[in-house]
Amino acid sequence: MLAINVFVFAFASSVAAFDASSPFLIANVKGLSASYLKYYLAAKRRLPEMLTELYISENLVFLRSINSAHLSAVHINDALNLIPCARITLVFDQPNIHASDLARFSDTFSALKDLMRSEASITIPYTLGSSSPIDAIKEKLTASCGFDSDLSFIGSNDNLSAKSSSVSPQIFVSKLQPFYGPIQAQQLAAKSNQAEITRLIDQIKQISSAEDDFVIVFASSSSESKKSSSLAKRSAATAQNSTFVPFNSRTYIQKYVLFNMGVFEGFVPLFIVIAVSLLGVNLLRSVQSPTKFEEPTRK
Repeated sequence: MLAINVFVFAFASSVAAFDASSPFLIANVKGLSASYLKYYLAAKRRLPEMLTELYISENLVFLRSINSAHLSAVHINDALNLIPCARITLVFDQPNIHASDLARFSDTFSALKDLMRSEASITIPYTLGSSSPIDAIKEKLTASCGFDSDLSFIGSNDNLSAKSSSVSPQIFVSKLQPFYGPIQAQQLAAKSNQAEITRLIDQIKQISSAEDDFVIVFASSSSESKKSSSLAKRSAATAQNSTFVPFNSRTYIQKYVLFNMGVFEGFVPLFIVIAVSLLGVNLLRSVQSPTKFEEPTRK
């Protein structure tokens, strides 16, 4: 009995860890080769040994090519240690996104996916441990690379060339729109994010003197998760069938469709059919069949 309880607790903890995780991507890492990266990860145990075979990926839609038995959540600090020093670091922050959302809106990240084709690019689908990865990235680069500059937030109308400096290293942050509310709203957010990612990647290539002069990071903060979760619930109540709630905002019944709403809705006609059938059987049983027939009258 104790072993069963331990197994159930461990399984529940693993499920909760993956539910609260977010993807972490590092693109255009020219300072590390793929073979050295695998050796580094295995030797230093920065990431679980089972992950060293996975994330030199050519496709951002990586979920279908990964064996689920080889997955493990990675702490954000282990992922941060893989970010190299560069003159320009461009960080895309999309709040409260899950790895499954990357596959669901794969076209949104086509520009970033092109950079991920480099064999030294790194894709970690499940990271834990920080609600504000932007601050963690700044602290890491400040400590490891000697950066002495504040974060520069880029708006939709800002130009990187106007804000970039050719002397000191810089960290630019672009806040992408989250995927919340009705599916139509999420599709609009996806298109807006796609345009913003493409625009900034084109600009950073223009202002960089060499390919190894910049690094692009994709991360997800959870600071807006509570506000966005309540927004998603309100949208779900009003949008009915057109609403898609993000993975991190779903209930356990929504995430793991063992008993979903379709099953419960199917019970209603089933109960009606059973009730009508039982009523019919009772009516048939109540009918009295004649046991004796009248004889014809004799003449």
